[in-house]
Amino acid sequence: MIQNLKKNKVISQLIYWVKKKQLEERDQAVYSLHPIIRIDKYKVIYFPIPKVATSTLKYISAKLLELENIDSLELEDIHEFSFPSVERKNLDKYQDYYKFGFVRNPWERLFSCYKSKIKVDPNYNHPDYQDGISKRFVRYNLFRAGMSFEEFVKAISQIPDPDSDFHFKSQYLFFTNNKGEEVVNFIGRYESLKEDWEKVCADSNLPTIELPHLNKESSKHYSEYYTPETIDIVSARYAEDINKFGYKFEFRQN
Repeated sequence: MIQNLKKNKVISQLIYWVKKKQLEERDQAVYSLHPIIRIDKYKVIYFPIPKVATSTLKYISAKLLELENIDSLELEDIHEFSFPSVERKNLDKYQDYYKFGFVRNPWERLFSCYKSKIKVDPNYNHPDYQDGISKRFVRYNLFRAGMSFEEFVKAISQIPDPDSDFHFKSQYLFFTNNKGEEVVNFIGRYESLKEDWEKVCADSNLPTIELPHLNKESSKHYSEYYTPETIDIVSARYAEDINKFGYKFEFRQN
């Protein structure tokens, strides 16, 4: 009897520590997500995901918030704005707000991340860059200026979501509260941005406003930069996004 009690106590302690570790990982993943933008005038909340038209959607958010001098700013400055926000633990207080966000093909999003965060020149320094890489990526000791896209993909695959910077964190996490529950009313797609934005305006209190495309991507298709190996690596790393949002690797149609 005593031996069984001791065994049960050990098992209970193991369960406790496993659950504690899982909660810590979840909290870390939530903590490192992009801040949510709240627009009280129209009772909407926008869940930004980096590399998914955030420059465009933040610009529109700033216009809706009637922030001064928005049209005179450089494009990159839009990310320095301190938008009204809401903490994920407090989202239940905004039940009557329309909540939305957009997702992007994981293979394309990751290539876009590579293009913007990894420079060719190791001497490139800037307020947001150090030795040719984004300062946000320095802490991993896995990235370097001039690294190939294949090397970049393999480095990303070593970093789990709880430790990931929000520029390459799995997208499904952005639409959750602090308990990991999905809380959005609508998830649009980067690939149908204009049409889905019109749906957001129609379904919410937002005025019908044309969505400009401020940050144009390269004309080359992302598929030109992938190999069979890197396709599979991204498939495994972002399996949750791929399954949840129904994405697949696509080759450019001639």
